[in-house]
Amino acid sequence: MQFFSKRHFKQCILLSALCVSLSACGTKEYQGEELVSVSESLYEGYIETVDEESGPLLAPEMQALLSVGEIDKNISQEELKLVEADYKHYVKNPRGRVTIERFMYRSLPYLAYTKKVFRERNMPEELAYLAFVESGYNPWAISKAGAVGMWQFMPATGRYCGLAQNWWVDERRDPYKATVAAAKYLQEMYDEFGDWLLALAAYNAGPGKIRRALAETDTDNFFDLMEANENIQNDKIKIKEETQQYVPRFLAMAKIMRNFELLGFQAKENELGKGHEVIAEKAVAIKAQPGSDLRSIAKELGMGWYEFLNYNPAYLRDVTPLTGEMYFYVPVTKEAKAHQVSKMSVVAGWSTYKIARGDTLSGISKKTGVPIHVLRQVNTISEPLRIGTMLKVPATNTYLARNMSNGIRPENNRVYTVQRGDTFGEIAERFGMGVNELKRANPNVRDIRKIALGQKINIPGAKNQHTITAKAPVKTVQVAKKQSNIQNLANEAKEIKVQGTKEHTLQQGETLYSIANRYGLSVDELQALNGNLDPTTLKIGQKIRVRGQAKVVATRSNTPAISGTHIVKKGDTLFSISRMYNINVHALRAVNKEVGNSLNIGQKINLPQGAKQNASRAVAQKKDIIHIVKKGDTLYSIGRNYNVSVQAIMAFNNMKENSLTVGQKLRIPSSNSSVAQTKSVKVYQVKNGDTFWSISQKFGMSTEELFALNNISEKDVLSIGSSLTVYRQ
Repeated sequence: MQFFSKRHFKQCILLSALCVSLSACGTKEYQGEELVSVSESLYEGYIETVDEESGPLLAPEMQALLSVGEIDKNISQEELKLVEADYKHYVKNPRGRVTIERFMYRSLPYLAYTKKVFRERNMPEELAYLAFVESGYNPWAISKAGAVGMWQFMPATGRYCGLAQNWWVDERRDPYKATVAAAKYLQEMYDEFGDWLLALAAYNAGPGKIRRALAETDTDNFFDLMEANENIQNDKIKIKEETQQYVPRFLAMAKIMRNFELLGFQAKENELGKGHEVIAEKAVAIKAQPGSDLRSIAKELGMGWYEFLNYNPAYLRDVTPLTGEMYFYVPVTKEAKAHQVSKMSVVAGWSTYKIARGDTLSGISKKTGVPIHVLRQVNTISEPLRIGTMLKVPATNTYLARNMSNGIRPENNRVYTVQRGDTFGEIAERFGMGVNELKRANPNVRDIRKIALGQKINIPGAKNQHTITAKAPVKTVQVAKKQSNIQNLANEAKEIKVQGTKEHTLQQGETLYSIANRYGLSVDELQALNGNLDPTTLKIGQKIRVRGQAKVVATRSNTPAISGTHIVKKGDTLFSISRMYNINVHALRAVNKEVGNSLNIGQKINLPQGAKQNASRAVAQKKDIIHIVKKGDTLYSIGRNYNVSVQAIMAFNNMKENSLTVGQKLRIPSSNSSVAQTKSVKVYQVKNGDTFWSISQKFGMSTEELFALNNISEKDVLSIGSSLTVYRQ
């Protein structure tokens, strides 16, 4: 088997078979520029904004920041300042570095292909890095607004770009078709605006928004538009903060990806952003017959169903549409057999329904979840229906919509009857538990590889869980990596005894990582509390067990001696705390093994022996920064220069209007959260119907101030009864 490696990240992934629309790409190859030397006239004397926490850029980091490609070769020093903040977030922040390496790992199967698509269209190759900003190269990504796939197409834009969205498929998830669609759309934006940065802004905000804003401000480039944007009075025309940050973030990402080796980045799997397995081999496209049985094709190829779906995220059903030209993707080593199997007539992806007295097509549609027009198309029938007639019903893709239990463990014990195509592992995942746990509940199953149609499988209910040990079963190679921490806990003979567990209802946008941090757990502990919960089975509304308090009993401990504690304050990170006490992060983690990357205000952090507070650093953190307004300054440009929001600067200086005068002195908060130091605060309990906007309005603050005070973002989800810090009125 040909597996991806670091070398593949740098070289082209050449798909030996692609659908016609992909193979018909232009043959004129775009000659991407080599990394050019920094123009002395352009960046001579460039001075970075030194952040107290992360420190100055090292020589290689500065070299990468000043490097230029096709898209960013003409930006000025002032404009580069707006890129610097995002660049530092990913390069200097430990969490940012983890994000980049996770994104690189996800991109392994696709990055060279996306570069090839842009290159063949004579477009800048670095546009391939836009998928890092959009989704982190995740074909399964779904935004709160409904954007889907690696390139985050909204439904209307996807249809405009020719991506099919129907009961059968959502081609916005197809990494290859969506890449071609994104390239065509970006080229269309460039043809209209004549500037790649404006084309990128239009990709995010929509061409109509950018068109109206340019007309309103009489500008013709992105950075001039952003500077003039503050003077736009019409909110429908004004460019939102998201788009203002979008282009600088892309430019920062491009600089990083052009220099990833110089900056010490490597493609790595890690806890941040898990949720789907990355395909291990190069993919080839195989033409499918109408109504092809995908589940049986996967079985004939010796592929697990979920492995097959990771190659084919666009399919919503177990069969292909009955009309139109369709393709499915398989590993290159299975190409020859796939051509043979694609012509087979098998039925594992279909089920049957026997018409009973009183049945109507409408009623059958509701029972089976299959639209009436599909039932008519598949069975060529019309009403009145004949009792006893057997209807063919296409099965639903269980990876996307599990029609039995949605991956949730039942409250009470139950018995499951094996269906056609089931495997023991898939049954375990379907009911939210590990294979070993399901095997222990079924001692009569001697060989889990040989389960029979109609066989009864015992499913242990959630109410039978009392003590959860940290040892976790290994289900797949991917899950084995994910559960290594649980195994380590088991080796140290640790046992978590649940005291007062409760249920958390999964909200839109939440992940195992965010839930674990909310309740002071590690991801491994959260999975253990829920029977080794698989993140791919999560569904909005799902009940997840969390613990109020847990007692960890350790028979052996190698934890270093503790000399004291630090109470977490707003803006604290493990890195900043380690610098405050002149110790390294590893030493700090050694005495805080249960602490994740996210900290909560008021949380106690153990300090190892030898920790001594750096008094000068503590004083420096309290010192205000004074900025003297110069000609051309705006609150937006000043905020980006110091990596704080416009609202934070206005609140810190008690400003009611955003107008500035040359020579005016502005106090700059050390972070957005520093605004809290100027006002009295209190704790507010979230009530039914609350939103971030309604809460901020209630307490006379902006949503950005609310986010800063609580160390959250607009992507977080409000829960009734949760506590938020607000201004005291």
